[in-house]
Amino acid sequence: MNKKIKPHEPEEELLGPEDVAKDLTVLEQAFAHRRSKQIREWKTVPISADTHRLIASLIASGVCRDEEEIVTKAIQAFFVAVSPAFPEDVLLEVVEKSTPASSR
Repeated sequence: MNKKIKPHEPEEELLGPEDVAKDLTVLEQAFAHRRSKQIREWKTVPISADTHRLIASLIASGVCRDEEEIVTKAIQAFFVAVSPAFPEDVLLEVVEKSTPASSR
């Protein structure tokens, strides 16, 4: 199965696997740099350098997609930890609002 693909721009060559890998590496590095810069520039909540490193590690490892997901999960975990302090109807209302219809 050795199919040859014609370039849609005949004067240009198709990218080889090495070219694609190099482009992907450059894009990943640029994205990681941008994300770490965004984390450093957070101004709304005072965050220690250690916490910034934890945030960057969670994103880099793929545990969370971004800072918003980290904050959401952290708040949800904290809420569950202190939930006996809340009436049951408040808990149910929060859970129903935070569950997107598409994930049901």
